[in-house]
Amino acid sequence: MTTTQELKAGTASTTAVSDERRNLLEKLGLMHEVDVCTLCNVKSETLWTWRKEQRGPKFVKLGREICYRVDDLLAWIASNVVEFMQAETPMQFPAPANDSAAAAAA
Repeated sequence: MTTTQELKAGTASTTAVSDERRNLLEKLGLMHEVDVCTLCNVKSETLWTWRKEQRGPKFVKLGREICYRVDDLLAWIASNVVEFMQAETPMQFPAPANDSAAAAAA
C-alpha cells in the first residue's frame, strides 16, 4: 500500500498495476505505462512529453490507462539503435582560440 510519505518523496508509483491486470495486458500483447517506464528507465512525465510531442513509441489508450503494444516497443527500440560511424579520416577538431593577445597583455 502506498503511503503519503512515499508519494511526497516520489518513491512510490501513483499507478499501481495488479498482477491480474498485468497478466491480462500481457495476453493481449500490451505493457502498462508503469512497466514501460521501468523498461526505458524514464519517468512517466517523460513518456507523457513524448506522447505530446508525437515522439517515442506508439501507445494505446484504454479508458484512462496508457498502454504500449510490445511490437510497437520493439520497433521503437530497433529504430533507436546507434550505429558507430567508421570515419575514413580522423576527426578534426577546431584549433584552440589564439590567446597570444591575452598572453602579451599579461
